[in-house]
Amino acid sequence: MIRNYIVIAWRNLVRNKAATAINFFGLTTGMTCFALIAFYIQYELSYDTQHEKFDRIYRVAQIQKGNSFRGTDRFARSPLAFSQTVTQEFPEVEVASALQVQEMLLESDGKVFLETGLFADEHVFDVFTFPLIEGDGKSALKDRNSILLTESLARKYFGDEDPMGKTLRFQSDRLLTVRGIVKDVPKNQHFTFQYIAAIKNLPFYKNDGWNSNNSVHTSHNAESYIGKGQAHCCYKGKNPPYNVQAVYHHI
Repeated sequence: MIRNYIVIAWRNLVRNKAATAINFFGLTTGMTCFALIAFYIQYELSYDTQHEKFDRIYRVAQIQKGNSFRGTDRFARSPLAFSQTVTQEFPEVEVASALQVQEMLLESDGKVFLETGLFADEHVFDVFTFPLIEGDGKSALKDRNSILLTESLARKYFGDEDPMGKTLRFQSDRLLTVRGIVKDVPKNQHFTFQYIAAIKNLPFYKNDGWNSNNSVHTSHNAESYIGKGQAHCCYKGKNPPYNVQAVYHHI
């Protein structure tokens, strides 16, 4: 019986070649579109999941009431003093890290390149998972004159040579010593970089008060306190923010 059904179906397909071709084309197109959309959604949902604690990492945004010259009063920024204070004010926050992604000049053998760097404090390795191939990331970021390179950037500047201990000129100013090699950052991360250096290298680092206009991204490794969604902070300490409300949201 099944054999007869197959034979009849085959004869109909052969007899109506035009309709068969159209049906097969439509089926193939539909399945291809479905697969592409499914892969795209899967890729988008995979952002930042490479971090071991991705479900507990939150980014701080500011609500600056009345400051909407960019069309919004929300900014994914916070004063540098915030990351230094929030763990003291809120015990629910395990660790906070201030970071900034910025392009800076690196020079080697007379060749100068504009490279994207992640400038952060040593706690960035407590929040995010950046696998190290060589070196100690936390100790390196305590030293203003150290730098961590990604695999691809190390290969770009030093080829097959061992980059550890070698130097690169930073901003045509001074030398940074390579203290570690980090695995290349995957593309499905909301910020990318080619090297990591101490946040102390940024020009506005010395202005670390609450009233600084030069602010940085702050990421938290948090638990239940901000795990429910948005949580608003009102500081009662010695240095409250100026008309600024902090909002936590998941990365």
